[in-house]
Amino acid sequence: MIAWRQGRSLPYGEGVSFWPVAEIVKAEAGILESDPPAEIETKLRHAAEGIVVEDLDWVVGHLQRLLGHGDNVAVTTERRAEAFAAWRSFLEALGELGPAVLVFEDLHWADDGTLDFIDHLVEWASGVPLPRFEIPTRVRARGLEMAVGSGVPSGRQHRSMEGQT
Repeated sequence: MIAWRQGRSLPYGEGVSFWPVAEIVKAEAGILESDPPAEIETKLRHAAEGIVVEDLDWVVGHLQRLLGHGDNVAVTTERRAEAFAAWRSFLEALGELGPAVLVFEDLHWADDGTLDFIDHLVEWASGVPLPRFEIPTRVRARGLEMAVGSGVPSGRQHRSMEGQT
């Protein structure tokens, strides 16, 4: 069975950084907006225990912060690389279970942090197939125009896509 997870970027509001990534994690863990913090931690831990092999507490801690819980340490520029690595570990582990599709919708509204994480995921994901992103419309991401259906900025080819047509 294919795991289909999607998250959409919001056009407005505060606290929407990494919103699509958080939606994907919440969907995988079965987290509802109405869940209290203790339930969120329990659901995250349960979801991660089934798939994350190494550094479970580290991954769960960063997932909690992604969802606005845990020790309430913001994802600052200094801590971004560590947070991205933990989030990527969770998503890679999901992909190791079987086919997984991660859909990031409305990228034309995405904040720079979300776009940076998607770049990080494409660049560093290993051990799982990442054949291509399908983007239904043309979007501008930091001045790079992404071609329809490629998911890769025009003129830039990612190593995991080399040789694919």
